[in-house]
Amino acid sequence: MKTILAGCIAALMLFAGLPAAAQEAENKDTEKGGFLQTLTDVLGKAAEEGLEQAMDEWLGTYKGHIGRVEVAERRGNALVLDVTYENVKRADGVYVDGRILEWGIPLDSFETSLNPIQGASGKARLTIRKKKSEWGSDWDDSEEVVESDQVELFLVREGHEDRPFGKLVYDLVKTWNDSDAPDQPPAMDEEEAVALADDEERETTPLPGVFIPAGTVLQARGKIEGKAEQSDDSSETDEESVPVANSYDFFKNVGAAQWKSGSPDGKTLRLSYPGRVSDKQGYVMTAASAKVNPDIGVESLLRTHPRKRQGGWIRGAYPKMILDESVHFRATAAFIRGADDSDGATFKVWAREGGEYVTLFSKHVSPEEPVSIDVDLSPWAGKEVSIILGIAAGETATHDWTVWVKPRLEQVDTKEKAGGIKGFKGVIQKR
Repeated sequence: MKTILAGCIAALMLFAGLPAAAQEAENKDTEKGGFLQTLTDVLGKAAEEGLEQAMDEWLGTYKGHIGRVEVAERRGNALVLDVTYENVKRADGVYVDGRILEWGIPLDSFETSLNPIQGASGKARLTIRKKKSEWGSDWDDSEEVVESDQVELFLVREGHEDRPFGKLVYDLVKTWNDSDAPDQPPAMDEEEAVALADDEERETTPLPGVFIPAGTVLQARGKIEGKAEQSDDSSETDEESVPVANSYDFFKNVGAAQWKSGSPDGKTLRLSYPGRVSDKQGYVMTAASAKVNPDIGVESLLRTHPRKRQGGWIRGAYPKMILDESVHFRATAAFIRGADDSDGATFKVWAREGGEYVTLFSKHVSPEEPVSIDVDLSPWAGKEVSIILGIAAGETATHDWTVWVKPRLEQVDTKEKAGGIKGFKGVIQKR
């Protein structure tokens, strides 16, 4: 009876000019209450639940978000993801879906295998496959392969494909082709071999982070301490709380930052993570271990190469956080072993509070001698800030193989000395 009544009410709304009123009522709680009250006064309280359901179905207003995402399989022509979903308001007719992006632009020549979700929370397997037909309009017909740098995941209700909700974007570099064979890690560039090889056997090992293998849990852009930034285009969402940080690992959270590069004579461009050594626009990458000048082994390296032009630069803005008491930024500024032709580069750290940028650290570092950095952030205790890391090239960007070794936030004793690689020159800056 309720279903029939709900259908009749929905039909009346469509043909009597009530859709606009229903939409306005959905967006404004007070107006929604008045609209529902007027109808329920006439039809009775028994109709209220059916009316709510009819409005939900007509407007397509469903809530929920994407949770944990794991790479289950990757082949030349397909990407398989195990996607968890959480807090879905109504699960009937709702699917997990996704699309492939290159520089934030969706590519059309892909199809997805949709499996309906079951219940408010659970897991669904999503397969995104390159279409077997000819390359679409996004690519030149002469290309045999194409590269993408991101995947966007979201929830969508059947019949309301124009109103996806719970959208999240993940960095995942992939080369697509027509093969069913498993993806293989790319061979290391000559520069990487020089930088990372302790012996000849390591020359064929890719940098950690360049190739994301099956079994990897993806990290959404904007994620801090395991909490993903959620987007819901179909309805208003509560503003997420900003985490309080007494420690933070910039190396592990590199994918959460927004990276850009530029030069005095060029445009500013967004960079994806992980990048490619061959990219003349600059790149950001990570390495679990490597050797830096002068031939010292270190761990947890964040590689940030500026645009390969005179005065080129690269910057990464990390998500907002509220700094705790006695927090310091610490890292060691260095160059990958073999960067002998570099004229040095300037390492910079900023704090962005609202629309104001404050320089916390700026020092020209030579490729021969690493420098330990320790910046006292006590003046920002209790404040909401975004930390920005940057590199600026000098006269040239040749061999500017700059790295931040173990970049992090630590809560320390104010009497403690600068931290870094033992034996390196320390720089302490207080604001």
